[in-house]
Amino acid sequence: MKEIEIEDLAPGMLLAKPLIDITGRTLLQTGTKLTARYVSLIKSWGFDRVAVEAADEEEQITIVGYQVLARPWEEIMVELDYRFRTAGDSPAAAELKRAIVAHMRELKARYG
Repeated sequence: MKEIEIEDLAPGMLLAKPLIDITGRTLLQTGTKLTARYVSLIKSWGFDRVAVEAADEEEQITIVGYQVLARPWEEIMVELDYRFRTAGDSPAAAELKRAIVAHMRELKARYG
């Protein structure tokens, strides 16, 4: 388990602790898999940090000294789309996203 900033939440993460409001009502249970909608709701509820499940060691691969989750390509693309959601029609953001996708394809081909 690790606590992360709300800005770092992404679809596919699992909650390690329930989210409880100030009245004691459970908003989301432990183990809930976050979707883009849940991430948006959590931000709107005013949480600063959220506890998420840390990836198991066997689910990670090391690329140039960094731990990278070994996740399905579709899941990676959903997260990338989510992270670029506010870029709009910016040509610079579109080019950056294309470069990231190309780099991720290269890493996936090289390391699996």
